[in-house]
Amino acid sequence: MRLKLKKTITAQEADALINKYYDGATTNTEEERLRRFLRQDGLPSKYRAEQVIFGYFEQQAAGKGRAVRIVNICRAAAMVAVVALAGAALYKFAKPDYKAVAYVDGRQITDKKTVKTLAENTLDNVLAADNTIEEQLGRFAEIQF
Repeated sequence: MRLKLKKTITAQEADALINKYYDGATTNTEEERLRRFLRQDGLPSKYRAEQVIFGYFEQQAAGKGRAVRIVNICRAAAMVAVVALAGAALYKFAKPDYKAVAYVDGRQITDKKTVKTLAENTLDNVLAADNTIEEQLGRFAEIQF
């Protein structure tokens, strides 16, 4: 069943429909009547805000706003790609060359195996020293005051 719409509405009816629209109480049929009213040329400037609102919704419905969103998404993707490529290039070409270095008695040692061996020996010495400290603390526990 198809409803016949009145071709035009009066300004008073339009004002009532606008108020009803802002209250969220209009039906689809009433919104269509209001939309047709607002498309007219020569309307007073008091209807300009509503013309803009309904014009925006019509644009969105027609898909014109979608093209703008697609362009923005493509632009953002391109910026991300440029940043990623710049980061990868910096990582590849400006990466510092890390070396294993140790100073023993004021001498610089850069051989990785020697540095590793020295580090392990130092850790073993620290662990052995921990046992000595525990032993000495245990002796204090034996002393009676």
